[in-house]
Amino acid sequence: MGLSTFMPRPPGSLKICANCTQELPLSAFGKHSATKDRLHLYCRGCVHKRALAGKLGIDGDEDTPLVSSSSKLYGKPAGIPAHILNGILVPSTTVSPCHGMWMWRTPKNWCVLAIHYSADPRKRPGTPEGEAWIAQEKAKSSVRDWQREMEIDNTISEGDPFFPSFNRAIHIKFCTYNPEWPLLVALDFGRGHPAALWAQKTPTNQIRVLCSLMETQKSIFDFAPQILAETNARFPGANVQYFGDPAGAQETDKGATTQILLNEFKMRIHYRFSFLEEGLKMLERSLMVRADGEPGLVFDPSNHILIDGFAGGYKIDTGASGKDGQGRLKNSPKKDGFYDHLIDGLRYLFINIFSIAPTKYTDDKALSAVSLWMTNDQRRKMEDEDASNATSGFFE
Repeated sequence: MGLSTFMPRPPGSLKICANCTQELPLSAFGKHSATKDRLHLYCRGCVHKRALAGKLGIDGDEDTPLVSSSSKLYGKPAGIPAHILNGILVPSTTVSPCHGMWMWRTPKNWCVLAIHYSADPRKRPGTPEGEAWIAQEKAKSSVRDWQREMEIDNTISEGDPFFPSFNRAIHIKFCTYNPEWPLLVALDFGRGHPAALWAQKTPTNQIRVLCSLMETQKSIFDFAPQILAETNARFPGANVQYFGDPAGAQETDKGATTQILLNEFKMRIHYRFSFLEEGLKMLERSLMVRADGEPGLVFDPSNHILIDGFAGGYKIDTGASGKDGQGRLKNSPKKDGFYDHLIDGLRYLFINIFSIAPTKYTDDKALSAVSLWMTNDQRRKMEDEDASNATSGFFE
């Protein structure tokens, strides 16, 4: 069960567009010096849709797909069951040599053969022998492992996800920028993979992540100008608020990160000291569906790395660092140096904007556990009102 790749056939007169997956004549593709065949990965029709890239918040470089990988998850040729080959771009030209096998060619002309366990008649669903085998094998595996290994599901990564309630069907939706709302920019300046994300908070306290960016080996002096340029290009005239790591306020031999950003780039970073668990708990709760039918956190499909992190790339640490003195899991995340940067940035944003709402401030106690929290401004106002009422009652 899995994917096999064969050597490409000799260059012919047809080529598959990496965006629309149509097999088209070579004349339908423009020239591109960076590819092996010297032709663009996308057909001329898709290239002319470059405006779509800006609408989705996707980088407009030559080799960026116009359709996000997330949206590709929902379209497969007829004949392939919905639970098989998820997360894999399967073109409409796919053929099935026999039951449980599918064959197609990649945009670079490689031949791919996907072999599912149902290709074996003895393991075929719907037959007594096959159903018995499936039940026996499923009992030996977790649901996630079965889906990933046996159903060839590329949307599920190995290991236990830290956010198991994340659901692509619920938490991914096209998010449009509203110039009337503040633009929230969350930053993590780790040099290995500095990261930034752009989001907005709706009047119902839903956080919408519009787009995100992660680089490799860039200093604060290289990354900060890039953040400013991206912000000005994507969201001209926006009312911008920046959020970052509280550790950035600490002095180093080069000065405090927050002070460098303020002095050099006029970026005032909001930060608040908190425990890791507090921010992660907020992110977990934000994924819950609220009384209005919406989750508290949604992602535009252009946020590939961030979405993959929530979908399982960001894992529970089951190693020595993730266990206490008795060897029990502490339910802490694994700092992998990749997915954790964007998720840390989102965590900084949440702890600066929200406080978990005490039950006494809600009308519906049962609802408060799911309905999340209030903004920090709302909480301060209520605390001031409580203090004022307590003082007036003391002097009466």
